[in-house]
Amino acid sequence: MVEQRDLYTAGHERRVGELAAAIGTEMGLPENTVKGLRLTGFVHDVGKISVAAELLSKPAKLSPLEFELIKTHAETGYDVLKGVDFPWPVADVVEAMSSHRPYRAALGIEACVEGNRQRP
Repeated sequence: MVEQRDLYTAGHERRVGELAAAIGTEMGLPENTVKGLRLTGFVHDVGKISVAAELLSKPAKLSPLEFELIKTHAETGYDVLKGVDFPWPVADVVEAMSSHRPYRAALGIEACVEGNRQRP
């Protein structure tokens, strides 16, 4: 459903799910938890259904207002999924930073790792 509105990031949800599952496996988490990480990653951006497709695929830098509109997808996703009793967390940042977007080039895995090192 999300990929129908945001063709540019097609596969992002799947990649986030697989990355989250790989992290969970590496951490030695139980298989049920790893499965949950994968499934939750698959639906983590469902809130994008509420954002104009033109913004999702805009091939230029977003204005501050446009960026605020894009950020509303997290709350919409929460509203859509809040009735589902997920016992698992979600992962997204690494895949999003390392992938190309219409408004910026891929930042790469190194930028993500370095950014996390600089966090307090």
